[in-house]
Amino acid sequence: MSLRGEVVHVFSHIRQTYVVWTASLDGEVDLSQLGREFQWLSQEGIASAGVSTAMRKVFALATKKDSNNTAKRKQQHGSSQPDKKIKNESGGQKSITAFFSKK
Repeated sequence: MSLRGEVVHVFSHIRQTYVVWTASLDGEVDLSQLGREFQWLSQEGIASAGVSTAMRKVFALATKKDSNNTAKRKQQHGSSQPDKKIKNESGGQKSITAFFSKK
């Protein structure tokens, strides 16, 4: 396996950081044992599939030719540190009700 880097994606007020790894597979891979339906997609298939913007960013990084400079990618995509304003005391994301004050 090879670490490709990180992708930061912000949707609404939610900031997510995806750590992207790639692996090479030799031969046939039997996905039926996983108990879910899976489908391998080509690069063209990803472009035309109903895939989220975040996953398109992950795919772009995973298939990028030059993957040697992780620090440079972190700088390009922003800091991997979450916005502290949307964290609660335990470090998790606040619930939606936490953004409204009681009268």
